[in-house]
This record gives sequence, structure tokens and C-alpha cells, in this order.
Amino acid sequence: MLHFCKICSRILSVKLRVNVIAGSKRYKSSNVAGHPQYCCDVVRKGDYENYLTCLLLPNDARTSAFAIRAFNVEVAQIQDIVSEKHIGLMRIQFWREALDKIFQGIPPESPIAMELARAHRKNKLSKQWFVRMLEARNLRRCIKDVHADHVASHVGKAIGVTTLVRAVPHHAQKRQVYLPTDLMIQHEVSQEDIIRGCQDQRVKDLIYDVASIAHQQLKVAREMKSSLPKNTYLALLSTASCELYLKALQRVDFNVFDPRLQGRNNWLPLVIWLQKIRRTY
Repeated sequence: MLHFCKICSRILSVKLRVNVIAGSKRYKSSNVAGHPQYCCDVVRKGDYENYLTCLLLPNDARTSAFAIRAFNVEVAQIQDIVSEKHIGLMRIQFWREALDKIFQGIPPESPIAMELARAHRKNKLSKQWFVRMLEARNLRRCIKDVHADHVASHVGKAIGVTTLVRAVPHHAQKRQVYLPTDLMIQHEVSQEDIIRGCQDQRVKDLIYDVASIAHQQLKVAREMKSSLPKNTYLALLSTASCELYLKALQRVDFNVFDPRLQGRNNWLPLVIWLQKIRRTY
């Protein structure tokens, strides 16, 4: 059965590649006849599943689809085929500048770039999606460990939400409210309640729910500690201030306007030092 499927796949591939070549004959007069087939080959070698699906597209859409897929394969492979970081960054920069020229109608002498420009002229493509594809690949080069990145994401969310809660009194003085609207509606708390510094149970319940988000993110991050590379915890010691504030907030019954929350916590240096000694966060 597996052998039969391979035969069918091969027949489909050969048969429909003829259509790709036939559909590109109009390019011969402008000396770019090989560009559609070049994109087709890039996708076939680097993204075979989508190569097969592109072959089944109508003739007027197929070459554009191959150009887009070829661009995706090209930027996706930068990290794998480039051994030196600065060379990879240079290739990313090339495509960043190429995208500007492509959408200006003056693409560089690159088969993929020229086919993308043709696809843009025909279909009015959105530049932002190509930029996002490129920047996402660029960001991945900075992530050396997926687990560490995942933990850092949870820690960042915990600190961000905690900072939001801590800043409620400060923002209220400026008549600014950044608390989640859905939770405010749920607890029947208005922006004016926050601005006036209301300290009734509704506001406390609201703050409890928001603070719980930070607490949960911190908990998840700590549960993943065993998956982290050695010494990664040193970059996450900032969780100390986050946890100290959340505990202080709990002691004042989640009254975010309690003046005791606004002072500097003198225990912070000690807690950070203890976390370092214990190799935790």
C-alpha cells in the first residue's frame, strides 16, 4: 500500500509539474522563464507536503503560491544552513531590504524575489505578513533553548501583571485605568471607582482575580524548573520582587490602595540572595 501511494505521488508530481512549466511560458520573452520552476523546485525540496497542495491549485494561482512558499522555505532554512551567526543576520537583512524593493516594484535579481514581485502585481499581497515571517525566523535565532524561552515567557507575564497591579494607584492619580475590562465588568467596578481609590469588596475581588493571574504564571514557571539549562535561573531572579509584592498584597486583603504597599521592601535584597544560593527563582 505504501509503495502504491509513493507511485501515485510521483505520477501526480510529474503530471502537474508539466502544468507549472506550461503556465510559465509567457515569461520566456522577458528572460525569466526559469523563475517559476525555480520556486517550484525550492518548495519541492524544502516543503514537500505544501508542494503537492500547490500543484493542485488553478493555473492562475499556482505560480504565486509557489513564490510565497519558496520565500517561506528560504527564510526558514537560514538557521539550518548558515553556520555563522553574522552570515545568517546578513541573509535576513538581505530579505528585509528585498521585501521593501519587491513591494516598490523593483525587486532584486533573485528568482524568488522577482516571482514575489510578480505575485504582488497580480494579487496585491500584504507586505506585513512577509515581514512577520522574516522577523519570526530572526527571533528564533535568539532562542537557544525552547524550555528556557517557555519559562521566561511565564515569568515575564507574571512580572508584567504584577507591575500592572502595583501601578494601579499611580495610574488612578492620573485618571488612567489599565485593569482588564472583562474582569471590571464581572465585578461591577467602574473606571471611576478605581480613579477615586475605592476600597470596597468589589475592588478587592477584582484585584484578587488579576493578582491570581500573576500568581498562576509564576507557579507554572517554577514547575518547569527541572527543564532549564544550568544557571538559567540567574536570569529569572527578578521573580523575587514579584512574589514579595503578591504576598504583601494578600496580607492587606488585596486592598491595592493600602499605603503599606507603596514603600520599598527591605527584604528584597535578602530574598534575591537566598534565591541565588538555592539556585531557584
